[in-house]
Amino acid sequence: MSDDVYYGDLGIIGGGVGGLGSAIIAAYKGLKVTVFEGGRLGGIVTTLYGRKILENYPGNPSILSKRLIDEFIIQAREVQAEVKNERVIHVEKKDDVLTIATNEGRYNFRSIVIATGSRPSELGITGERKFKIKDKGVYNFVTDPDRFKGSNVLVVGGGDTAIDAVHMIADIANKIYLVHRRDSFRAAETKVKQIVDDDLAEIIYEHQIAELKGDKLLEKAILQDVNTHMNR
Repeated sequence: MSDDVYYGDLGIIGGGVGGLGSAIIAAYKGLKVTVFEGGRLGGIVTTLYGRKILENYPGNPSILSKRLIDEFIIQAREVQAEVKNERVIHVEKKDDVLTIATNEGRYNFRSIVIATGSRPSELGITGERKFKIKDKGVYNFVTDPDRFKGSNVLVVGGGDTAIDAVHMIADIANKIYLVHRRDSFRAAETKVKQIVDDDLAEIIYEHQIAELKGDKLLEKAILQDVNTHMNR
């Protein structure tokens, strides 16, 4: 491993909240820390909620998501944690040395934290992948609300991501349908109540999407009753 660069105590793979948070704590304790992130720092917070105001992060009532991540980065650098914009290819171990290989080089550490987060789930239905690419009509989350201006939008799910999506586009979409396979939501009750009270979306309970149809762009969603299995 003569070509490797020795970097220190801890290598962290992933620059989201988990990775940056781990870096801050470890560096504060005196460890030499390097964070590797091949994409955008902030992970799912930046990707999913870049323009969203977060209202439930302790110590920061009502803060823009991007601003919160900026604060993480500032704090990480203040405690001397290094952040590298490099994509990790693989990890090796030889004796007591762990090596992180990236698209730029190789770095040795005593310990490694893997904080690669998660990726959006797929419904696994016909037509999903066809319309998921190149703005053809299927999106995992709302990153640019203006994209849905004047459109009829179908939001699927019963968690916070689905409920937040409704709130983000409620003022610009023509019509919103909220489809949930259960008869109640697991998202924050106050936000669900606001959707119901203000009639922000037409809620279709106990249904799921069976198929997505269209020629070049998404045109129609076939819904299925989870109890009768009848399509509509």
